[in-house]
Amino acid sequence: MGVRALRAMTGRGALLYVGEWRGAVGVLSSLAPSTADHGMVAGPQLQAEVERHWRLAESVALPRWPGVGSPQAGHRLYVFTRRQPPPEPAEEDADAAAPAAPPPPPPPPPPLA
Repeated sequence: MGVRALRAMTGRGALLYVGEWRGAVGVLSSLAPSTADHGMVAGPQLQAEVERHWRLAESVALPRWPGVGSPQAGHRLYVFTRRQPPPEPAEEDADAAAPAAPPPPPPPPPPLA
């Protein structure tokens, strides 16, 4: 669902992401094999999609409970900017995204006798 939402974004705006990121996960995420690599917030598919089409502009440490995690790991605010214009819709999505063509004009009336 996250990948679909990300692909539906248009324009050159920013992507704001709050959570853990691949290689910088918190203590709890590191304990479970299913979240040790990428954290609990977004799966590897979403993170790969972001890395492919977006550039990290800024990363900000967020407040945390004393003694829990470090400024380098755990939940942070990540600000991404798009690497290039969004890709064109896929072939199967092109018909849905394109506006409907107006109907052809009616034929001219027959000549008067």
